[in-house]
Amino acid sequence: MQITLSCTCFADWEFHGSDSAIARGARRLPDVRASVAALACILLTITVGAQTLVAKSHIEVVGGTPESCKDQVERVRATLNRLPVPDNWTFVIACTPIAWDTMARRADASGKTNTGFTNLEAHYTFFNGWNFAPRVAAHEVGHILGKTMDDEKADTIGMYLLRQSVAQAPHRR
Repeated sequence: MQITLSCTCFADWEFHGSDSAIARGARRLPDVRASVAALACILLTITVGAQTLVAKSHIEVVGGTPESCKDQVERVRATLNRLPVPDNWTFVIACTPIAWDTMARRADASGKTNTGFTNLEAHYTFFNGWNFAPRVAAHEVGHILGKTMDDEKADTIGMYLLRQSVAQAPHRR
């Protein structure tokens, strides 16, 4: 299980481990002075003990809450956890068709895609939670890692990454 904690004055952090108590306690800290936010992050690090602290990207939801969009969030998270996602990237999931239409219209992507799009400059990728497939995430990660807006190049990179993740996944009997 991966848990995300956002510290106001720093990048987002993910703890790699299975302690669900930490997951329940992780929350966005209010806007405070940098020293207080740093102390909170340090104290949390000490509390975690042997957990590994790594700067990571994070997922946000639009049109709902992580609880109300649990299925969409888990599908996206599971797929992204199998792909080489860069640090300091934000993935936004539109949890409803209305939220997707609004996001796409504001980003001038309305009518151009119904699955996902990436803003390389802003380090944001947007997914339609109602129309998500692992191939969509792989394609968008292809845009990110290839630093390209070319769909064919992104698809080539993404499909390679997806095949690699499937080949490395443990097989169930």
